[in-house]
Amino acid sequence: MARVLVIDDDEVTRTLVKRILDGEGHRVEEAHDGAEGLRLFGKNPPDLVLTDINMPGLDGHDVIQASMK
Repeated sequence: MARVLVIDDDEVTRTLVKRILDGEGHRVEEAHDGAEGLRLFGKNPPDLVLTDINMPGLDGHDVIQASMK
């Protein structure tokens, strides 16, 4: 199955998405903000990134742009 990175500053949302994806057999990593998400992305790029757009600091747009470089 796919390796998925979930980036969201809302813990409840991250936990719910992780549970759903885990239940489907995917391997899920979680990040609580854009900076942590980019760090995890840089260590081992996932097959899919699900990111919140509105987050403090690096928002989802920043994460998407930085990950495409």
